[in-house]
Amino acid sequence: MKEAAKETVKQVIDNSVDKAKEKARGEAEIDAAKIVKEAEVKGQALRDEAAKAAEGIRREVEIQSQKLMEGAASKGTIAKMAAQKTADSMKKTADKKANQLIQEADVQANKLVEEAKVKSADLVKKI
Repeated sequence: MKEAAKETVKQVIDNSVDKAKEKARGEAEIDAAKIVKEAEVKGQALRDEAAKAAEGIRREVEIQSQKLMEGAASKGTIAKMAAQKTADSMKKTADKKANQLIQEADVQANKLVEEAKVKSADLVKKI
């Protein structure tokens, strides 16, 4: 009889522990999802900022190129050709820098999300 009572108490305790673990695991999974979502939002913000900065770089170089071309317009054909070549080079360099900025932001954003996923997985594993 004592043995049956001990077994019953053990089952009740085990069931309570299992329920507590499931509840904690569910809460951990919710927290883990929040961590990943926040990282995704931050990553997208990085991408958006980089795209905006890249557009600013391109716009500024376009303005400088136009000024250069306008300045050379009255100086003859050779000056116009030289200004065009310089403007094209400036645009190419600016485009390269803008693309690099966007790529770096994308790498950082992906790294944020990956780190969040690892942290989330660890959080759930602990339970």
